[in-house]
Amino acid sequence: MSFLENDRLKVEVSAFGAELHSIYNKSTGFEYLWHGDKSYWARRSPVLFPIVGKVWNGRMKYCGAEYALSQHGFARDCEFTKLDESQLSRLLLKKDGDVQKCGFVLCSNEETKKLYPFDFALYIIYCLIDNCLEKENQNWLKLIFLFLFLFSIFHVLLIFQKLFLPFVWHV
Repeated sequence: MSFLENDRLKVEVSAFGAELHSIYNKSTGFEYLWHGDKSYWARRSPVLFPIVGKVWNGRMKYCGAEYALSQHGFARDCEFTKLDESQLSRLLLKKDGDVQKCGFVLCSNEETKKLYPFDFALYIIYCLIDNCLEKENQNWLKLIFLFLFLFSIFHVLLIFQKLFLPFVWHV
């Protein structure tokens, strides 16, 4: 468990799923997160990756292979690697003031490729600044997701071109 703390807030983050476990206001004694009662719902603030929602029948197909992918993906059920201070300094944008920070990374491996065939590095970084907790995902990940989205759109356009354009355009 990793802790971020200042005079106002105390935050607990687990490396399992890079999940927030507690955001506690020290002056009011108020806990902002669900306590994770296993008889109802054991999670608190799960990271949803690589999907939000479900794939049809819990399976996705890619390049002729089929992959079992559970609701909301698998990141919430994986042990992330904690980033050290030098890694965090390289990754974080310059922040002013007293900043408490902790970060985690989940990289693709043999186990994740059984569920999701793509290479990835998912960075989750928490920053505690005064009475504000920020969660950062790195911009280059957005570029990768944008690329995958555009790649998918490109495939849709190719399929559209092969299926419909021969009937529409007669040269």
